Amino acid sequence: MRQPEMIKIYLTSTFLVLSFFCYTNSHAQTDTATKAVANVIVATGQTKAISPKNEERKLKRRSPLYIGDKVATGPDGNLQIRFIDDAVLALKPDSTVQINQYAYNKDTPKQNKSFTTLIKGGFRTITGAIAKGDPNDYKVTTPVAVIGVRGTNYTALLRGGELFLSVWKGNLRVSNRSGVLRIGRTNKYSHVLVSTDRSRPEGLVTAPRFIKPRGCP
Repeated sequence: MRQPEMIKIYLTSTFLVLSFFCYTNSHAQTDTATKAVANVIVATGQTKAISPKNEERKLKRRSPLYIGDKVATGPDGNLQIRFIDDAVLALKPDSTVQINQYAYNKDTPKQNKSFTTLIKGGFRTITGAIAKGDPNDYKVTTPVAVIGVRGTNYTALLRGGELFLSVWKGNLRVSNRSGVLRIGRTNKYSHVLVSTDRSRPEGLVTAPRFIKPRGCP
């Protein structure tokens, strides 16, 4: 076989391999982006999801939620969500949470991730399987602090630009540029206030009056 023909065959083969790799990689990314990571359990009042393309859809029971979605409630809205690791999140009225990353597979625990952002309002959550593993795999970002957990049932609320947290079971790690505070049953405090991203998290002896105690909806 002449050399030019060999070069042509080699280049064609290389192109086919690269094309197949790009297709499969793109297909995998598309599958990840379109695979539901949570479903709605209860939706009442004004509730919606906003996609990364800014497309809105009204939520109802069993509605799927995806990575990148912003999940929001109106003034009369209440929403309960179950994630793929069995975490349950109850979103309070007039609140917004974004699902940044979420992945769970019991056979590949090193790839598990639960990264969300509390944009406004508040929620109560019972964490799932991800929070029982590596503490670095769970993170809730807020305007004033980052929340990390270890097998926890807790409430988070943004009010007047301040973050209030109460732990009902397990432990939380609350951090920002000014310091770190661990709260929960094995620590000194079970409640915390973070006023700004430049102020240290402040432990509270009792829960703020506007945060309902454990057992209340």
